Amino acid sequence: MKKRCYLLACLAMLLCTLLAPVTSVGAAVTWPTTSGYPAPPSFGDVDGLFSPTMGDSSLLTDPTNGHAVGLEINKDQANRSGAIWSKAPMFDLDKDSSYTMYFYMGNKPKSGEGMAFVLAAKPAAPTKVDTGSLGVWGVDHLPPNSKPQEVADTALPNSFAMVVDTQKNGTGDPGGYEQLSDFKSYYFGTGYPGQANMYRIDYPYWMTWLYFKIDNPSEQYRFGLGTQKNLYETPANGKWHKLQLDWKKDNFGGGTLTAKMTITRTKDPDYATEVIKWTKNDIQKYFSQGSTDPAPRKLYLGFTGTTSNVFEPHVVAIGAMPEAATVNGTVALMRGAETVEATTHLKVDDVLHYDYTVNVKATSQATWPESGTATMNVPKGKHFDYLKADGTPAKPGDTLPIKVTIGNSDYQAQGKVQPDGNQIAVTNMPQIPKGETATVKFSLPAKVKHHGLLETTPVQDKPIGTITGDGQTYDLKTPAGKDFLAYILDPETGELVLEKVPSFVFELKNGQTGYRNPTVMEMVKGLPTPTATNWDQANADQWLTNQQGREPTNSTGKVLSVKDTRPTKQGWHLTMQLSPFTLTDNSYVLGDNGNKLGGKARLVLTDQTTQIAAIKDNNNATPVKNMAAGGTDWSLGTQTGNVAAYLGIEPTATAKAGQYQATATWLLTNAPK
Repeated sequence: MKKRCYLLACLAMLLCTLLAPVTSVGAAVTWPTTSGYPAPPSFGDVDGLFSPTMGDSSLLTDPTNGHAVGLEINKDQANRSGAIWSKAPMFDLDKDSSYTMYFYMGNKPKSGEGMAFVLAAKPAAPTKVDTGSLGVWGVDHLPPNSKPQEVADTALPNSFAMVVDTQKNGTGDPGGYEQLSDFKSYYFGTGYPGQANMYRIDYPYWMTWLYFKIDNPSEQYRFGLGTQKNLYETPANGKWHKLQLDWKKDNFGGGTLTAKMTITRTKDPDYATEVIKWTKNDIQKYFSQGSTDPAPRKLYLGFTGTTSNVFEPHVVAIGAMPEAATVNGTVALMRGAETVEATTHLKVDDVLHYDYTVNVKATSQATWPESGTATMNVPKGKHFDYLKADGTPAKPGDTLPIKVTIGNSDYQAQGKVQPDGNQIAVTNMPQIPKGETATVKFSLPAKVKHHGLLETTPVQDKPIGTITGDGQTYDLKTPAGKDFLAYILDPETGELVLEKVPSFVFELKNGQTGYRNPTVMEMVKGLPTPTATNWDQANADQWLTNQQGREPTNSTGKVLSVKDTRPTKQGWHLTMQLSPFTLTDNSYVLGDNGNKLGGKARLVLTDQTTQIAAIKDNNNATPVKNMAAGGTDWSLGTQTGNVAAYLGIEPTATAKAGQYQATATWLLTNAPK
């Protein structure tokens, strides 16, 4: 059974940021009053820039256009853990920049646990989010004899956190995160969650304590890494507060980060400022994912928070940030004009195409990408083949020309099938001029290949594609924000088909090139002479043969072929039954004195060199081919254009002149014998 299959081109949003001069994001936008939170002093459209990575978090959207204007890390509910991260690395260590962020923590006399603003090499989370960890610190306790490094290994890795802590965890034995700190009730602190000297471990309770620079030296580490400054009152006072980040790079690969916290109060504001200096080596130490990995020069910006039996909301709005180039892309899998979805059934040989659309808005300061050109890596489903222009499957190493369309102009990009055969790298993509908005489109054809699945199988393909520009890679997603394409593959039951059967006209060889009809006397004496039971090449010219290439008027063809597309390949067998040769007017059957049972003629099928089967004209089914399990297709005559067949006649007492004919009946059975 031949299959056709269809691919859905699911479109994926992605976003990259290029930092430029600071730009307010407080354009004409509306705060959602239904959110339950008052509007912040300043906020803007950050649609496509951030994405929740934990289930308790969500984006607050402008009711007029659905664009994101706020980030709700946690609702005002107990035992919550939330996180929202930038979709792309945006904090550029190679450019001066400034961020203004506002945060809201509700209005209640007793609240907790707090939240964190994070810079990290990649979006991540602790291996276990304890309520006092604020979504960044390592676990609150480990088994006896554990070391600080083991706590650090459970924390948010390769990161720097700025925290607003509203609940003290630890007021005596057995203690907790702030057991030794000068923490009163609320504080603004900084630290490196993935570093061992951010932690101390108490004895004998083995609780995790945060280790601040102001703490007394520890046996385990001489100095702590964290900083801590107390706040006069709770930030959960019904007001919005501000965190200002200013980064000033130096000329040696490092720079200075100034983090200024402003807590809005009924009386004078409460200020807390930390100035953090990073050398190039510091950046390597704190943010590289491996000791020998290059240090990232752009960091992701994230927001995390936790609540316990004491709780508060954690909400963020962006007042100002560096101008960002935006790239939002889609990839759609299509079967003709039909979009392939999770409920779409695809069959073998279905022809599909992936449609890619990438919308780019370059900053007013730089082209996109700023350096070089963008590249895309576009995987396909493992059950599909990419197709070349001639419709044949593309193999690893093949290069495919790709027409990229921007507006009304076409450009030539290049796609190369990667060594695994399951993805194409697209290069030579056009650069987008600064200040311009462009839509880039191209398609890649594909086809469902034979997969051998015996049951209906739901499939999720992941990943579905990336785009890279200026050294950063961004994942494609579907319109629903998913990172996979889904569809259903129907089972490949296949079929066993007797595709072609031959018809024959038999004559005697006459000299080197000619052919003639046998005489009555030759038929009485028998052909060949002497009578031969088996055919071989030595006596081939003495047999009647079809090698002159003629066909009867109602011919079924010259080739014998069996097609087996069943994935199980359980084998098969083919038989042929030949009726007695009879004059065309049915007045005489070839046989002794007109015996109607036949059996005087023997038809031999060969592969030009070897006898395959010999079938007598007595209506008895005779095996032609037995294909054992594991075997597949089989044919005779496909290479030479016709089956090499021969006809022998046993000596007979009588014969009549005329044209004789017989009917061949073929039977194909779906198992070997």
